[in-house]
Amino acid sequence: IGRPSNSIRYQYPHEDWPERYNDAQETSGGLFFVSESGAIRRVSSELAGQSLRGDSVFSLVPDPAGQRDWLCTPVGLAWLSPEGRILEKFSRAEGLCANSITGGVELDGSFYFASAWGHSGGGLLAYDPRTQIFTSFHRSDGLDADKVENVSLDGKRLKLTFGFENLYVTG
Repeated sequence: IGRPSNSIRYQYPHEDWPERYNDAQETSGGLFFVSESGAIRRVSSELAGQSLRGDSVFSLVPDPAGQRDWLCTPVGLAWLSPEGRILEKFSRAEGLCANSITGGVELDGSFYFASAWGHSGGGLLAYDPRTQIFTSFHRSDGLDADKVENVSLDGKRLKLTFGFENLYVTG
């Protein structure tokens, strides 16, 4: 009757048929930017240097200076130019404490990002634009947990939301 498969296949619902896209060459899925004129440009899962390393963005953190915005993704951070181009990408390969960056905020000229991975990994990432250095903070630095699910502002203070950490005991 059929062969077993370990792959997942997505069937487009009626309103999402590929023929309804303006640019029929870009219908294989992913993250797209659509200009006000209707031009479509894919910005994810391409091998080109100006693309994201995946198809998801959890949040966008605006830069008050207007130089670049931050995209928080499951595979790190990306700088987005005012023209919508990916300028730079950061992940564990570039020294971040985790790839899954779920959100961020700007406070007093610095940027702070929530990161979490696995059962208990992650931390709070701080980026100083003046020095261009990322610093990570963890439980060993005084945080309640390493898995930081969200960072937001409470007035002029950071408010951290911690994720659930799993503990497995074998024996």
